[in-house]
Amino acid sequence: MRYARRMNEPYDLGALGRRLAGILDPRAEVLEAYLFGSVATGRAQAHSDLDVAVFVDLTVAPSGGFGYRAGLTTDLMAGLGTNEVDVVVLNDAPPLLYHRVLRDGIRVLSRNLKETTVREARAVSRYCDFIPQLAKIDGVLYGTSKREAPAS
Repeated sequence: MRYARRMNEPYDLGALGRRLAGILDPRAEVLEAYLFGSVATGRAQAHSDLDVAVFVDLTVAPSGGFGYRAGLTTDLMAGLGTNEVDVVVLNDAPPLLYHRVLRDGIRVLSRNLKETTVREARAVSRYCDFIPQLAKIDGVLYGTSKREAPAS
């Protein structure tokens, strides 16, 4: 069954989440999966793609000729019936992107909730450690700091 919608029709996030989980569940290497981006936040336009983030067990993840991410993207495109899929592997995602996935995304798969919670807490901690660097970057770009470091 392909996931389809009309151009101006909003996404059924429940159905989409179940469909993603169904495609990813047989892949033992996928420990967590999230739907994020404009679709997850309800701001999708006709041209929006589906943003999917996964955390994988690298000891189990197969690698194809074009890499794991490319193979997973191809499988998701086939399973969802659309070429508009973008995949992020959280194992090597920058702290800002990982935080955005956790803040705005919808978790659609977790193999072990306790381990997922620990990984998510570490990702938030890395993001908090990164905030002072973001403030410096803002200072250079805008002549002022838009972000405040968390209180100690």
